[in-house]
Amino acid sequence: MSVNFKMTKKSKSYLRLEEFLKNEMSMTGAYQPILIKCILEGGGVASRRQIAREVLKNDVGQISYYEDVVARYPTKTLLKHGIIRKDGIAYSLTNEVSGLQEWEKLSLIAICEQKLAEHISQKQEQLALLNRGIAPPLSGSSRYKIMKRAATRCEACGRSNEEEPLHIDHIIPREKGGTNDAWNLQILCVTCNTQKRNADDTDFSVIRDSYSVRSEECPFCYYDNDRIQFPEFSSNELAVGFRDLFPVTLGHHLIIPRRHVPTIFELYQAELNAIWDLVGKLKEALSNWDASIVGFNVGTNAGVAAGQTIEHAHIHLMPRRADDMADPRGGVRGIIPERQKY
Repeated sequence: MSVNFKMTKKSKSYLRLEEFLKNEMSMTGAYQPILIKCILEGGGVASRRQIAREVLKNDVGQISYYEDVVARYPTKTLLKHGIIRKDGIAYSLTNEVSGLQEWEKLSLIAICEQKLAEHISQKQEQLALLNRGIAPPLSGSSRYKIMKRAATRCEACGRSNEEEPLHIDHIIPREKGGTNDAWNLQILCVTCNTQKRNADDTDFSVIRDSYSVRSEECPFCYYDNDRIQFPEFSSNELAVGFRDLFPVTLGHHLIIPRRHVPTIFELYQAELNAIWDLVGKLKEALSNWDASIVGFNVGTNAGVAAGQTIEHAHIHLMPRRADDMADPRGGVRGIIPERQKY
């Protein structure tokens, strides 16, 4: 970019900004120089929307992500309808719809812009709901974590993102008080998400209220806080993890839903997400706590015949060490000792 201007003595304002940009600014991301650049280019002021657009233009990760999006959904659909052709990374109109006059191009561009304006208007209505405190927009890093957890497959039918576009869906909808916490998010393909919207008449308020159900007779519903070994990794809104009072191995933990429910088979998907989130965090915390831990057994007892003694769903997380028993082969198969070895 060529800039012509008359050099004058540097002002205090310039020197302050120059010092900050060159020596003080931490470049963990591109956001700070983009924000300052937008304000300077805007004559001293820039709106949040203007800055956000500039961030998107310069975010290499987002550009790469949307390149991948373009290669899948719109490309496959437009190829199917015979509207475009693809040559490597280049796109063009097919012979069937090429050869347009200039006025025709302008008319079609106007139609595209109208469709975009309608889409933006719809999204702005959704954002208005969010701005009333229902839930904040989902961040890019959160989207990535949820997609990674689902291994880029629909959690209802198993379709991959190569077969059909995937959406991040709220289990408890945002308009019904659902949050953007990881336990309340799932990956659904376009088909499953559409069918869910059209067919699901669940009263989510009843489900939400049930999360507070407790049993006065249940020792897990009113656990002792002294049993929480790793406070920063042991709880979220729907689940909690604490030390087993009768540990099989040193560091043996239980992870339970806060709601009183007999077995894991009665849990909602959000609770399962919350529990497995804690299982992963506690596994890392235990491994960092004791370097001799080299393995884990993870399991649950569901029903009296399976050995369950407390009728509150729980997952056992049991650290294993190389010398904690002579022959560990078979692991959880040891619930029936004669079937452990094979």
